[in-house]
Parts: sequence; structure tokens; C-alpha cells
Amino acid sequence: MRRAPWFQRSVAAAFVAWMFVRTLFTGTRSGLVPIVLCLAAAFFWRAGPRLRRGLVFVGIPVALVGAFLLSAIIVAGRNQGRFDVSAATSTDYVGYEMYRELLFIIRSQRDGLPLEKGMTYFTQLVNPIPRAIWPSKPVADAGLILARAYGAVDRYGEPTMTTSPGFLGEAYLNFGFLGILIVPAVAGLIVRAWDRLLPLASTSLPAFMVYAAGLATMYESGRSFNMSAFYGLLALFVLLVVFEQLGWTDRSLQHRRNLESANVGQSRALSRN
Repeated sequence: MRRAPWFQRSVAAAFVAWMFVRTLFTGTRSGLVPIVLCLAAAFFWRAGPRLRRGLVFVGIPVALVGAFLLSAIIVAGRNQGRFDVSAATSTDYVGYEMYRELLFIIRSQRDGLPLEKGMTYFTQLVNPIPRAIWPSKPVADAGLILARAYGAVDRYGEPTMTTSPGFLGEAYLNFGFLGILIVPAVAGLIVRAWDRLLPLASTSLPAFMVYAAGLATMYESGRSFNMSAFYGLLALFVLLVVFEQLGWTDRSLQHRRNLESANVGQSRALSRN
């Protein structure tokens, strides 16, 4: 595999450092997950068999616990724009309280919170369409709905925060108990379809990075379905297609070498005749 020029490595390192700083002091964590998973995918790709086993059985559990603690640190200090480790131990909200939010939504619907009937999912699916093109585009955001249910609004009735309903909570918010059966089944089909990339990912580092970033985005959707989390993945996928067409991936380079070898063999055969 060819080593990238120092300028490209420097720009990439500066971008990753900026994303880390931005995440720590603004609380915007969604853009960081695909970046970290791509770096981890590249490290895993270069590791030997023994190190890979260690990463799977030890690295992944440690990384998940570490990500949870880092989320608590970010949430604890994001309003003040600071990195406060000590405040993380006292925070009661990290962003992954799936079952707590599910119970709250069940109680709220008993008290009159209506079913969304798929509108929060539809809102995210049409999210990429600019409002200038579709002025009446739906605004049924699950985080804002839950914030209103919690009473986190200002004097004008506008939410002052967003509260993630969680994967199961959003399913129940839209379709009730039936949603808890249907939505995870649909998500399972999506994950299974994504696994079709695995044969390509085993022969190409860029494809493996896209595959890993996709798994990260699906994991991140456990908070709630947000189309913006897929924008980075879409950009990676487009870059993979571009690199493949330009012949910059290992797979395309190998294909080119095979074609060149075949052409040389045919030329020699013709010269002998």
C-alpha cells in the first residue's frame, strides 16, 4: 500500500485534532464516531492475527466503556465549554439512557402524548431536501418532542434542549408496542444488507473503512434515527467510488496489474506467432 504524502497526512491529522477539540467543547459528538472508527479500522487492518484477536476481545469492551465515560465528560462540561472530568461522575444524563427514555415515553403516552405514526422517521428521511425547495418540510423531531414532554421549554413554549428517545423509545413513540417488534426487525435487515460489503472490505482498506464507519453510524442510531449522522458515511462512500474509478485503491491497482500482465502475455504470444 502506498504511503500518503506528508502534506496529506498533516491535513488529515489537523482535521482529526480539530474535530476532537470541537467535540470536547461543544458537546457535538455525532461527527466524531465515524472518524474514530475509520482510524480504528485502519489500525485493525494493519494489525497481525494475534493483535486482532486482542482488539476484538479486549479492545472493543474497553473502547465502549471509554466512549461512555467520554460522553459523560462532554455532557457535563458542554454548557460551560470546558473539559471537566470530575463533573462527569455526578451527571445523570449521558445520552444513552435507552430504557429510561422508553419508560418515560410509555408513561407520557398514557397521559396523552400522541403516537407520531412514523413522522419522526419520515422527517429524517427528507432531511437532506433543502427547506428552500420544500418550505413545508416536516419538523417532527423526536428530540424536540421529548424535550417538550419533559417540560424543557422557555416562556414562549420552545424547547431549550433536545432529549434523545433512544432506539426503542423512538419506535414506541411512533407505533406503540408494535413498533418495538417492527423497527428492530427492519434495522436487522439493514445491518444484514450492510454485511454484503464485507467481502469487498476484506480486500480493500478504503472499503473496510467505509464498512466500519457504517457500523459506527448504525450503532450511533441507537440514540435515535438522525439522517445527519449518515452524511459523513455518504461522503466516505462517494470517495470510495471515486478512488475506485481513479484506480487509487488496492483492489483497482491489483486489477490493473492483472490486466497489464494479461496484455504482456498476449503480446508475447502474438510476437511468437
